[in-house]
Amino acid sequence: MNEVTDTSQATPQNVSSDQPVSPVSAPTKKRRRKLLLILLVCIIVLAGVAYMFNVSQKPLPETQQKATQIAQPLFLTIEHPKNEDTAINGELLVAGKTLPYATVLIYTDTDETSVESDEQGAFEGTVLLGEEDSSVAITAFAENGDEKAVTLTVLPQSL
Repeated sequence: MNEVTDTSQATPQNVSSDQPVSPVSAPTKKRRRKLLLILLVCIIVLAGVAYMFNVSQKPLPETQQKATQIAQPLFLTIEHPKNEDTAINGELLVAGKTLPYATVLIYTDTDETSVESDEQGAFEGTVLLGEEDSSVAITAFAENGDEKAVTLTVLPQSL
């Protein structure tokens, strides 16, 4: 009744005590590598989508906004001075409307200035008139190369 059993015989025969026992078998390691690879690909795809979303939310630079506007025919409307207005102290204020961001050249025989219209197309500039100047020319230039000109007669200030 007092039997003693040897517990050293209970260990598996093919495992030696010198080699460490790996708790993860080879198929599980392959599966873990596949999962890590899939996770890495998902992270890269999500980062790409986040980057594209971020880029699409930024406003366009002003130069690209100009290019994306619908092409309109060039026009030039002079609001001031009216034809045969009087110049004061040899100085003449010129104001009007044209296409947005158009270059406007205002010139007389003795002076010239260049201005750019704002986002609504409004512009304003001042030129000096010489003693013999009686006209002022205003020319608007569109980005596509079109130009529109108006020439006005200006009366000198009478004393």
